[in-house]
Amino acid sequence: MKVAVFPARGGSKRIPRKNVRDFEGVPILARTIALARRSECFDELYVSTEDPGIAALALDSGAKIIVRPPSLANDHVGTQKVMQHAALAITPQPALLCCIYPTAVLITPKDLRGALELMQQKAKSYCFSIARTDCQPERSLTRAEDGSMRMHMPQHYGLGTQDLTSTWRDAGQFYWGKREAFEMDLPIYGPWAIGFALPKYRAIDIDNEEDWQLAAMVWRAQLGEDR
Repeated sequence: MKVAVFPARGGSKRIPRKNVRDFEGVPILARTIALARRSECFDELYVSTEDPGIAALALDSGAKIIVRPPSLANDHVGTQKVMQHAALAITPQPALLCCIYPTAVLITPKDLRGALELMQQKAKSYCFSIARTDCQPERSLTRAEDGSMRMHMPQHYGLGTQDLTSTWRDAGQFYWGKREAFEMDLPIYGPWAIGFALPKYRAIDIDNEEDWQLAAMVWRAQLGEDR
């Protein structure tokens, strides 16, 4: 059995009530639940929350509820612990879980299917969304107290663009994983995990109002995509 888990606590600070706020006319959590359903990857959809309002929206959107204890619903608890709780709470036990953030409205059903296929092909414990960064360590700078700038790695001053290290970031959209990996609290990053690349324009981790507005602009520009 494969399940999607949407971690959606009620206490978001930088964007109050972020997980139930309307995104282009529809609550963002409802949009992402519908997206996951269209992927046809999942036998069940769950929302992990401590918030009655979020729970009501989740039920209206066709998801089931995992009641999250208050100890797992504060600013200092990471998603890994929330997913460990979900993996242990769901019965019958699923073989695979996919953590999908409620604000991951720019991913597509094709992304979820592709990441699942990649994880299975490569026999990994996790597969998560990544995006290429514009930062190369060889060209990073340090700033002295007097404001002057120095190369962090001056030995690489003469490198051409083709010689620079390609770097990637966790796109913060979704995390496929085996149940036992989540139950063991196995770290996401390691040789047992593989990244599924998203284009940078769709890898927006919505943490503040500027991110929200940027995601909305991308959404409006990409209405023809497989949503």
